[in-house]
Formats: sequence, structure tokens, C-alpha cells
Amino acid sequence: MFDWAGRADGRHFDAITVNLFLHHFDDAGLLLLFSLLRRKAPLILASEPLRTGFALTAARLLPAIGVNDVTRHDAVQSVRAGFRGSELSDLWSAAGGRPLEERRAGPFSHVFVGVAPAADA
Repeated sequence: MFDWAGRADGRHFDAITVNLFLHHFDDAGLLLLFSLLRRKAPLILASEPLRTGFALTAARLLPAIGVNDVTRHDAVQSVRAGFRGSELSDLWSAAGGRPLEERRAGPFSHVFVGVAPAADA
């Protein structure tokens, strides 16, 4: 991802969408990724796991519906690494972008929308 995002090939996109991906990075990795992505597109839209006690409890109940060991482990880890509040907005701002929206979406999801400065994209 970092190689692609950092490539200065002159190719730009209308938007970049991210689904269940950002929670795999620490803050330093996200700051770097955001600084690269804002140069690729004027808009980023992300849907990530919501980090709450309720979501964690629900993830721990997945054995009741018969999910496999990998899914049970991944669900709990994803919730623990998920987002809440303005965490993504703060990192997007630190990378030079402007957050538009960040909020919970239902009981298990966290969404983020940010724009890049016009000179970047």
C-alpha cells in the first residue's frame, strides 16, 4: 500500500475508499499513509470497526453462530484495534487533510470522510 500510495505516477482518483483496513496500522503508519493518500485523491471514505465494549462483547459471542477460530480471533482483535471519537480526523488533520465527518455507524462500525487540500489532489 505504501509503495502504491507513494508512487508519483501522475495518476489521481476522484476518491479512495477504505473498508476494514486502517485498523491494521499504528498511528505512525496511519499518519504516513494519510499523507500519501491525500495526494492521490481529494476525498477519502473509510469504514472501520467501532471500538466499544458492546462491539467487543458481540465479537466474543461469535462462537454462538458457529464461526471458525480465525474469524473469532480476528473479530476481537479488529474491535480492539478499531476507532472511536475523532481518532482518524486527528491523524488526517496532522497529515495535512481536512476532516469532514467521523462518527459511529450502527453498533459495530465507525466511518470517516476527509478531504485533501485542493493543491494536493
